[in-house]
Amino acid sequence: MPLRDFTAVPYLPLIDVRPAVLLALDELPEKDKDLLLPMFKLRPWVGTESIEHVTTRLVRSYGTRPCFLEMGEPEFVDPEKARQVHLDLGKLRLSESGYQNWVDFFERGECKHFIPVVQLADREESLAQAQSLGALGRGLAVRIDANRVDAGQFARFVAGATDSGRDVVFVLDYGKQGSGYPTHRQVVKSQVERVLDECQNTTAIAISASSFPDGFTSITKQEIFERSLFNKLREDFPGKVIYSDRGSARAEALSGGGGLPAPRVDFAKSDEWVFYRQDKESAMSPTLSYQRQAKLLMESTDWDPKLKLWGCQMIEKTAIADETGIFSANRCTAARINIHLHQQLCYGNPSALYDTDEDWTDL
Repeated sequence: MPLRDFTAVPYLPLIDVRPAVLLALDELPEKDKDLLLPMFKLRPWVGTESIEHVTTRLVRSYGTRPCFLEMGEPEFVDPEKARQVHLDLGKLRLSESGYQNWVDFFERGECKHFIPVVQLADREESLAQAQSLGALGRGLAVRIDANRVDAGQFARFVAGATDSGRDVVFVLDYGKQGSGYPTHRQVVKSQVERVLDECQNTTAIAISASSFPDGFTSITKQEIFERSLFNKLREDFPGKVIYSDRGSARAEALSGGGGLPAPRVDFAKSDEWVFYRQDKESAMSPTLSYQRQAKLLMESTDWDPKLKLWGCQMIEKTAIADETGIFSANRCTAARINIHLHQQLCYGNPSALYDTDEDWTDL
């Protein structure tokens, strides 16, 4: 039996192991964490020397609840600056003997609550890997770059190693998307149908993308396009698809440069994001600029005074210039993600949306 009943999962966010994202998860209500099923991407944590520091940080955010863990992409590091964690992650990516190092990693005592995600770089070795990981009895996930890979072919491949996909969650990841994404319903529907045809026992298929904007000049709000498409697919495949996104983060990190971003305060709603940003140059200090944007948000019809979350509390603190509020881009990101995760988890369920009676902890 898998560690979670995948058919009952309402939301499967893809979570990158970065400070703002994990802060947002830290401050999510515990009852939300019980319902979420995140997929964490294993990568170096800030300044860490070992993988154990990374897994310990994940436990701090999410406890030992069952969750997916996938290998992050290789990151270029100057050899002179490489830490032990970079070397250890490189070993986990080795495909020899059916990715044996990756399989052994999940057998460690501190990793017993992680549900493995199959590495797909070496297709020949991935078959033995999927068999070994599936034999752990925790369930299994396969994340497919659906823009570049034939999902049906991969499903056929996985089916042969997992009793026709039994206890497997396929994540069809469409990456960065824009306003045209909801019009792709027939394309995505066809790919879901192919996976279900090839893997008759597959538990569920998560549909994931990210339409969070790259720029904010003259933009005050944007529809959550991945939610729009999913609502249509849910009608096509009732009980078989899971909503997934990147928690209102981008599919790809922006490159550096360009100086500090203009002060901005975001608010996540169920179907859209709204942005309050200082678009013009101002002699106002950053602190006063953030304060002004927070006040404008709270005075608008976008604000929901009934929603009691840590992210909302940060906006309220910013409006009164409390130094623990939002006065940096990272803090803005953490507050938005915190609200977005709750909004999507409780989508279409107002009673759950406002049931957040829990103490917050300031870090």
